[in-house]
Amino acid sequence: MPFVQSSEIEKYHEGSFENRILVLQSAIESTVGKRVTMLATHPERALAIDEDGKFHELHFAMHDGHPVGLQDYPADVQVIGEDAMPRFLASELRGLVADGCSGRALDRTRVRDLCGLLKRDEHYWLGDVLEAITKATSDEAPWRKLYEDQKATVAGRTEEFAGTIPTTRYTRLPAEKLESFTDELHDSLVALAGVFARVIDETSAVVFDVGDEKRSAVRNSLIVEAQAAKSLLSKAEKLMTSTDVTRTAEAHDRLAERAKKMVAVVSWLRPREPKDEE
Repeated sequence: MPFVQSSEIEKYHEGSFENRILVLQSAIESTVGKRVTMLATHPERALAIDEDGKFHELHFAMHDGHPVGLQDYPADVQVIGEDAMPRFLASELRGLVADGCSGRALDRTRVRDLCGLLKRDEHYWLGDVLEAITKATSDEAPWRKLYEDQKATVAGRTEEFAGTIPTTRYTRLPAEKLESFTDELHDSLVALAGVFARVIDETSAVVFDVGDEKRSAVRNSLIVEAQAAKSLLSKAEKLMTSTDVTRTAEAHDRLAERAKKMVAVVSWLRPREPKDEE
């Protein structure tokens, strides 16, 4: 590309749309008192967002290339929060796939916006999340083998986690009523993710001899699986809709039962304090 001197560009810049927007932006920032990003401009109004994420609708009149009578109003702009983003993107992707399969023309702006939001390692299909949960919960894990080998002494050691592990088993509810429990299932997924977060904290704090390879393997497998379960449950909760309740309920109930066994192993792993003799 050839070099163009600034003086040549300036001959076209004065009075251009770019110049007017810069002048308008400067006036808006003086009115708002903060730096803003221009989102849309019209002859007598504009939409901007400030550095704190607040939207502003500005009304004005242009006189000799400058805005006059600038008035700032709160803008009614619907935004998608971080927690709702995965579900929104999954819905948009399903819509694009449906449009493409039906032969309808795709909106390029919509496709471009989505491409800018998608992340390579993120899950946008609930089925992928549930499949990942299955893969992350292996019965060959050292902690699981220990539980089965010493079930008589390990099982039932859940008193420290009493009241935190969800007890409702949604797969036992009548299928025709399950959809009405969607909100409760959302809450239960969040609570269950919290249990796995506590398993991570409690297990990470356990200290034992460096040479104790058995405890080390059990400890590490607990942490790895709990980290995966916590992350995947959070994703499942964000992606689940009322049409996904049945298959999500199955994963929830399976992980809830698994959590009971994990917390029992955590209690076994951590030495108990001796009781005071009376």
